[in-house]
Amino acid sequence: MLIIGSAASGGKKPGTPTIGTATASGGTAVTVAFTAPTYTGKGGTVTYVATSSPGSITGSSTTSPITVSGLTSGTAYTFTVVAQTSYGVNSDASAASNSVTPAANYSLYQTFNTSGTFTMPNTATQVAVFIVGAGGGGGVGGNVGTYSTKFSVYNTGAGGGGGGAGGALAAIQDVSLTPGANYSVTVGAGGNGGTVNSAPYSGNVGGTTAFSNFISAAGGNGGQSNYASRTGSGDNGGTAGTITANVSYNVTNQDGALGGTAQSTAGDSNNTARNLSMTLTGLGTVNKQAGSAGAGGGGGASGRNGAGANAGGSSNNGGGSGGTGGNATTNAGFGGTPGAAANIIAGGGGGGGGAGTPSTDAGNVGNGSTGGAALGGQVVIYVK
Repeated sequence: MLIIGSAASGGKKPGTPTIGTATASGGTAVTVAFTAPTYTGKGGTVTYVATSSPGSITGSSTTSPITVSGLTSGTAYTFTVVAQTSYGVNSDASAASNSVTPAANYSLYQTFNTSGTFTMPNTATQVAVFIVGAGGGGGVGGNVGTYSTKFSVYNTGAGGGGGGAGGALAAIQDVSLTPGANYSVTVGAGGNGGTVNSAPYSGNVGGTTAFSNFISAAGGNGGQSNYASRTGSGDNGGTAGTITANVSYNVTNQDGALGGTAQSTAGDSNNTARNLSMTLTGLGTVNKQAGSAGAGGGGGASGRNGAGANAGGSSNNGGGSGGTGGNATTNAGFGGTPGAAANIIAGGGGGGGGAGTPSTDAGNVGNGSTGGAALGGQVVIYVK
């Protein structure tokens, strides 16, 4: 006999829900969309229950979508949905959903511009890291040189110093670390520019940047200088830093620019900024730009009674600009202007300008000018 109010009085079971799309929402949850059936039983309310496979973890809602929490990040799941009446009558299970793998989202956590210690958050298990070696300093511009013939001694303008190289740039991602553990971070300092009357006249190398023992990025070499030898020739910038890593990484390098390549040649500025990107869950594409090599210094005026000198190379994407070469209006040729400092992380310093030719056959020797300073490296850390 049918008893009023019993489960049987709820009528036949509801229709079967139509499964929709399952979508990850963070590292441990998925939302499951569905379409409710036309018939949902006789009276009462209807709750929809999604069940995972594997694990049989459930979530419920009276409307679409259903959120299922407590899943394991990195595990692939499918889901089915049933309609359940308040009388306890269940529909048949829907078809299985698409497979979906919940994954934790990355977030920017800490940026180091100086050395320090990184503590892995207790709520995270992996990191992604940009790492940049420091830039190298610019070289000193050359002194005025001399050459002689049977009858006279002549003066020659000197080439500018080479621009310092940018440090190496690299990225690592999905590196598993211990929650709560400490990891050392070393950030290299930018190299100083070479100094007039202070050997070896070349710019200083940029410092190495490292993230624990996982990866290190060498600094750029300093721009070279022929200051002491007075050859009047231009000078190469340093080569870019290199990467040492024990995990997967990507890297781009940028060499130093050239200084003035002849006695009255302008300094080169053929430097480009370095860019690197990572695709991180929850953030999409993230980018890092590091400054390029410094430009070369300009050459001094050349030949007997030389006129003005050429300009140094221009600043380009964070590398310092080269100093202008000295002119030749007095017995002591004026030294070129100093190379400019870099202005983007890890950029190389510009080369100093060369000295100009004195206006007489054997005037006093002028000095080239100092190289520009570079900027230090950086470590940028994302966690999930």
